[in-house]
Amino acid sequence: MANPYDGLPALAAATPGTNGAGAAVARGTKRTAPDALPEGWKRVPSRSRPGQFTYENQFTKERISWVPDRAASRTPKNLPPEPKRAPKPARPDDPEEALKQSVEKLRVFLGKIKLHLATEEKFGAACKLLHKSFFSSAALSPEISDLYFDALRATQAVPSRCYADKDRRIVKYVFKAVRDKKEAFPGSMHYQLDTWILRAVSHNELYTDDTYEFNKAAKAFTDALLEIELRGKKRIVEQAGTESDKPLRELEDVPPELLEERKRVIVEILGTLHKQAKLPWAISTCNSVFKQVTDRRSIFGPEEQAMIDAANDLRAGKKVVRKEDHTGSLQGRVLARQSKF
Repeated sequence: MANPYDGLPALAAATPGTNGAGAAVARGTKRTAPDALPEGWKRVPSRSRPGQFTYENQFTKERISWVPDRAASRTPKNLPPEPKRAPKPARPDDPEEALKQSVEKLRVFLGKIKLHLATEEKFGAACKLLHKSFFSSAALSPEISDLYFDALRATQAVPSRCYADKDRRIVKYVFKAVRDKKEAFPGSMHYQLDTWILRAVSHNELYTDDTYEFNKAAKAFTDALLEIELRGKKRIVEQAGTESDKPLRELEDVPPELLEERKRVIVEILGTLHKQAKLPWAISTCNSVFKQVTDRRSIFGPEEQAMIDAANDLRAGKKVVRKEDHTGSLQGRVLARQSKF
């Protein structure tokens, strides 16, 4: 099946500041006119290319798509020559050399796209380009997996962007591609990648009218919650110096900051579940997830506990005084409570 994407050269052309834009200028198809055109020429909107312009000879009414370099002639068909197209660079015959060149292009691309992902106005477009890059032959080669990881980390800077209405579809596509290619990343990155996949894929799959898909996405979060609870038991057993059972022994150690990030991702879904609980077929699943999270409130930090309490207050119909924290998520007052479900 043919690759639906144009590959890395197209990405470069679409990224501001790359040589791709310069190539378009050289071809003369998208170049804007200088302030002063040669005598007898006028810049007018193109009839066949919406959003672009052509140049009309005011004497003969003939049009050309490139910027003229000489005065208009009164003689029909006496048009200035079209600029020569820039020759395409020769592709190396050696496959290893071709791969090396692709890797270098991806290095430049990933460095630039990371900056765009940090800005709200360019976030969606940057995610589209990042998704396309996964179809490059050099994508996720060992030499640049760390650069991909840094770019993916940039998508998580403001978590609420990952499941906002405007961009959640393309964010889900990006992290579905990551899930499919996860083995290309070093094992030390897998736990955090799984956390981001929970936020970008499983959370967004809660926005569905398919009962099976909804329950499957919700289960991903309850499984993650139980895994965190098991890790807490393992830590208690180790501190007590007693022998742990096999499931606990098989759990790999995870840095505390990565555990806290996953806890945050789990709590973030409560607002979405509250909205989905208005659908009759989703009520039982939403109640179950709320109960499991609320019953384990003590394993979360103060910020997450405040979010749990605010979500429970919303479900109870109480007025909640909320403020946005630095991640764009809502917090409420902290209330000690037991599950009502």
